[in-house]
Amino acid sequence: PVTEDLMIGHLRDVEQFPTILSGDLKSDDGPGSDSRSDNCYAVVTSMANDTSAVLDGLVITGGSGARGSGLSCYGSAPKIVDCTFTDNIAFGYNWHSESDEGDGGAVYNLGGSPVFERCRFENNRADSDGGAVWSCDYAELTLSQCTFVGNIARGRGGAVGGSLCDI
Repeated sequence: PVTEDLMIGHLRDVEQFPTILSGDLKSDDGPGSDSRSDNCYAVVTSMANDTSAVLDGLVITGGSGARGSGLSCYGSAPKIVDCTFTDNIAFGYNWHSESDEGDGGAVYNLGGSPVFERCRFENNRADSDGGAVWSCDYAELTLSQCTFVGNIARGRGGAVGGSLCDI
């Protein structure tokens, strides 16, 4: 039965009982798998949201797209708290061009102001820039008490990178 204690958000244990948002639509990805043609482009998309949009205590994994495969943030200011971004890949289709494809393995922030608190970014990959996070186009990115482990970019910023932005 649902009790009052279960309904109070601060009593939940996100490590013992994770809520997983996965882009692995067929549940066929193994660790380090590159066969992701059936995965979703971005697990979460935030477009023109204000600070009242909150992601709290989620595991976001298995995204596979051109940019921001875990979270694509366009002109938004969401708050992301105690979330884990793991095993997301941004594939680059125009590696030697000025295109932003392949940027932000876990997060791509275009002109937004997202705030990340106590988040973990682990084993994300970008074929271009920003293995975990890429921020651009006059964006403001806040990362507070976040952890970055094993993120890789072929270009700039293995963990975090940006262009024309404040980080």
